[in-house]
Amino acid sequence: MIRLSDIEAAVCEVFGVTRAEFHGIRRFRHIASARVAFAGIARTLTNRSLPEIARHRGKDHTTILSNERSCKRRRASDPEFDARVMQASAFAQRIAANRMMQASNINKAPEIHT
Repeated sequence: MIRLSDIEAAVCEVFGVTRAEFHGIRRFRHIASARVAFAGIARTLTNRSLPEIARHRGKDHTTILSNERSCKRRRASDPEFDARVMQASAFAQRIAANRMMQASNINKAPEIHT
């Protein structure tokens, strides 16, 4: 299962922003683009509601709805943005898969050789 924190980590990496910038108040284009991408990816890859996603960001659900719509528009009109969203989405899925694989390895009983 993919977590919002997985998506956040992937978006921050691909868009070149820190988590502090992502959660901060600045509205520079590269930071705003990361936030927009996060909303679009979160709505696509998770079954989380708008209020759940908004709580993760410390925002109102209408902000996430607006960002999701902006993501769809920008992906349709900006091939570079679309490519970065696809890259961040794939990266988030790899992060989640690695986390689940590590968790399953921890839960396995050690083999005893005699």
